[in-house]
Amino acid sequence: HISNFVELNSRPLSRSGCFVVVKMLREAGGRTDDRLAKYMLQLRGVIGINNLRLYLETTVFNYYFDEDRDGHADTVRLFKAIGAGEFEGYTSIYATDELREAIEPKRSDMLTLIDKYSVITFDIEGEANRLANLYIKNGVIPVKYRIDATHIAIASIHGLDCVISYNFEHINRERTRLLTGRINYDNGYRSVAICTSKEVLDDGR
Repeated sequence: HISNFVELNSRPLSRSGCFVVVKMLREAGGRTDDRLAKYMLQLRGVIGINNLRLYLETTVFNYYFDEDRDGHADTVRLFKAIGAGEFEGYTSIYATDELREAIEPKRSDMLTLIDKYSVITFDIEGEANRLANLYIKNGVIPVKYRIDATHIAIASIHGLDCVISYNFEHINRERTRLLTGRINYDNGYRSVAICTSKEVLDDGR
């Protein structure tokens, strides 16, 4: 997987690229050994991981309030870290439109997180729609789930480091990471990492 990723990019790894390599190493190794742990610490120093610019996809807002989900506690910690300035948090009109489809009081509660933690909201972007169409055309994400493609596209055109998502069906999966990386490269954008809250925090808790 790692050799394929490097060959796919055929250029120096970006900060998000380094993060993807670390994620692949962890998945390939099953558990973090001493050598990998040291490598990860070195990468932290090199890429300044605490300053990552994160795109918060719709499911992240849901996980903040869904206490029965495994990622709930990590998601709450991530929002707090964003509010404390450890990460830069972003979302988009595409996400807030989805949030508005929820019933009250959860709808208002989720939307309140944007102001509470100073999350920046991107507006509708024609270029994001074009890039999302390429993801769909190339079979990365089904046309029925266009909004999922648009989340990745909006993060890509703004040069963000990572999409935080718990959508494991279409967004947070290996195929999507690799193919969107290839399409982004072909269109002048760097690849964007796709992870969960825990993988970004990565502090052993």
